Amino acid sequence: MNKTVFKTQEGKNKIIRAYDDTINSASLPLKTYMVQTTFGDTYFLESGSQHQEILILLHGASSNATSWLSDIAEYSKQYRVIAIDILGEAGKSAENRPSYKTTDFADWLKEIFDKLNLSKATIIGLSQGGWLALRFAISYPILVDRLILLTPAGIIPTKKNIHYKSPFL
Repeated sequence: MNKTVFKTQEGKNKIIRAYDDTINSASLPLKTYMVQTTFGDTYFLESGSQHQEILILLHGASSNATSWLSDIAEYSKQYRVIAIDILGEAGKSAENRPSYKTTDFADWLKEIFDKLNLSKATIIGLSQGGWLALRFAISYPILVDRLILLTPAGIIPTKKNIHYKSPFL
């Protein structure tokens, strides 16, 4: 487990205040709650009907579930939307970050599925959230209805010293 993403307590407090302000000013019905997992407490935003298909939203690095608010407003018309604050990122979930070298992130998300009694869901992952969604789908394919990856990070190693010449310059 790595140290916290927050550089200072003051910085963390500012982020959490901005998070709360964003939620409080949102013009959509949101439920917020925390679920305990063996990897740490996990915070959620939820909107939509309990009787609709489930859509899980996983944000990118250095972000949190509030980055999905405008999407939640649209998606919740058709889905039960659950936006998750990924562990170790700038949100309200536990500050510890599981290892990227193991299946810990996939196992963490599996625990969430179990705690929320989810048998299957569509998952949208952005950047780091895309990596996590793919890792989960590989580990627990039976739980994934559809997988949507938006600029997923970490799928292939980043190449260093690439010399690219733009055709437009």
